[in-house]
Amino acid sequence: RPKTPPGEHAVGTSSLIMVSMTLSITSLSAAIIGDWSHSAFERSPRCVIGWWALPVTAAVYALIWGDGLYKAIRYRLALAAGGEWVSTLTAGCIAWQVSAAIVLIVVYQRLRRPPAPLATRASFWAAVRLTSQYMLIITVGFVVGTDLVVAGLLTRVPVFGADLPYPGSGQPVLNAVQSVLAGPLEELALVAVPLLLFGCRRSLPWFCAILVVLRMSFHIYYGLSITVGIAVWASLALLMYLRTGRILPLIAGHSLCNLLNVVQNMMNPESGLRKLALFLLMVPVLVGVILVVILIITLAWGLITRRISGGA
Repeated sequence: RPKTPPGEHAVGTSSLIMVSMTLSITSLSAAIIGDWSHSAFERSPRCVIGWWALPVTAAVYALIWGDGLYKAIRYRLALAAGGEWVSTLTAGCIAWQVSAAIVLIVVYQRLRRPPAPLATRASFWAAVRLTSQYMLIITVGFVVGTDLVVAGLLTRVPVFGADLPYPGSGQPVLNAVQSVLAGPLEELALVAVPLLLFGCRRSLPWFCAILVVLRMSFHIYYGLSITVGIAVWASLALLMYLRTGRILPLIAGHSLCNLLNVVQNMMNPESGLRKLALFLLMVPVLVGVILVVILIITLAWGLITRRISGGA
């Protein structure tokens, strides 16, 4: 089969990215109304330590992502030198991440004060909507990064500029488990727990900026363009938690996006960039289906309720 010319390939990829961005922003704008109206600090957290939260967060970061940051930097340096880098992933590493996730969940439950009670059905559908919104936020971040890849604006930056895929470990099961664990680890250690420890202070934006840089750092293996897109995602993640006070949708949305990415990698399309563009298109389409189903169920439930009330 004849190969697609590079120009046509870039145009096709760019078109997929633009469609994904349009669908994501449209769905996010339609779904966000009324869901982001409860601050994470409506009820004061149990333990507020201000800027002392920074060394605590740094220590947790070093324990969970210190090795990952080292490997990401080694990978970029190996690419810059024209060499190769083989990624490794062991069951012991996964066990450590599972333990860290459990500890973070316990700490989060101890720090937060429970939000105002909601009806079970309303709480469930709110969680589904917020999860969908967070999946769209992640997609928007990667769309920004992939657009920068296509434009080639940052590819000439030494060492970290080249946008090349990170080599997989060749262990799909362990990769899938690690992808799911990224949800609770990143959203608890770099969003919820630090914000609850820091509290509502005038210098909160500066603390949030540090959290964004921390999340960017161990994702540098993607290349500088995608890492800039991750900064957009990380910033919106902090804003979403501050405005909703709910971390479960962020964890679920992150883990689901990562699982979709694992499935996409198994499909093995022609190129890494086109693979990413197809993944970015798949997420808003799936989220759109979910939101339509929610709308239909909600309308049907309201119709049934009104008929029962009218019959009575």
